[in-house]
Amino acid sequence: MIKMFSLVLTLILCLNLALPALAEEPVVDTQKASTSQGQEKTEINDANMDVTEAEAISQIIYDLGAETITEIPANPVSAGVTPDSAFYFLDKLIEDIQLALTKTPQAKATLLTAFSQERLAEIEALDPQKLNQYIDGLLNEISVTLQQASDAVTKAVEKGVEVGDLITTLEQVAQQGNSLELPEVVRRTEKIDEIKSKIETTTKSIKVQAAVVRGIDEEIIIELRTKGLGYGQIALLTKLASTLSIENQDDDEAEEAVAKDNRLEQVIAKFAENKSIGQTMKAFNTNPGQVNKEAKKQWLVRDSKDEAKEHDDDESENDDDDDDNRERLKWGSKSKGNNASKGKGK
Repeated sequence: MIKMFSLVLTLILCLNLALPALAEEPVVDTQKASTSQGQEKTEINDANMDVTEAEAISQIIYDLGAETITEIPANPVSAGVTPDSAFYFLDKLIEDIQLALTKTPQAKATLLTAFSQERLAEIEALDPQKLNQYIDGLLNEISVTLQQASDAVTKAVEKGVEVGDLITTLEQVAQQGNSLELPEVVRRTEKIDEIKSKIETTTKSIKVQAAVVRGIDEEIIIELRTKGLGYGQIALLTKLASTLSIENQDDDEAEEAVAKDNRLEQVIAKFAENKSIGQTMKAFNTNPGQVNKEAKKQWLVRDSKDEAKEHDDDESENDDDDDDNRERLKWGSKSKGNNASKGKGK
């Protein structure tokens, strides 16, 4: 018992020495992070959305330029100690200490994402016959740590911290957890179905979060988050602003950028007035379905432009190849002519 206590103390001391960087607060723009005094927060979350709004968001995340993950990478984290080991409690203790010593939200998100990966690796490493004993706890930890990591990313965003790579990794791990297939020997219980449903919901939420972070200006995200909006609602409001009076767009990009900023200010002001996404859209004579339709149209236009650009690039490469071929033929002709002249001279 004394030896075990000494081991725990040694681990704590080692972690204190090894993790000083994680315990430091980053220097961030506090003006961005702070909410003005007296500003009233509107506590709204994406769970209040109806099906139409959810469908609109699923389309809008593509219009925001989000990269969809079509392939799930192999889990880079090894299982290490598995739950059937007598030393598993030490592994969990170390994780708890690491998390307690970690102060910055982006570092917490990184740790929590790694913990989710480790739980996934443990499920794969365990003997399938033993999984029934541990699967509920492992799945539940994956669900909880993914949500905690997502919350930590949100705090980092609100502090003005760059989280591009972090949110991409979190999205990949969430999708890995969501697509997890359990061995046939594992009993399908109501509890397992309930936890897997939570993981699926969290994964969808993280995908929207990732799309918004990648596709919308950081200052806009911070401003709307301080008003209590969820990421799905941020996607809808910003898309609403970009689609208002779309038929009257000016060809001048600078003027259009100013007009777009003004429309967003109008949308934000209207939402602050009525505290409702639906009422805000109604005030501008539109609805989530119409915003969804416009998002899809713009997405298709963007794709067609990308295809046209790729075609032009291919044509340009072909022209360059033709020029190179003509140049080689020209030099080849000169070389033959010179050789012929030398032959006559002899």
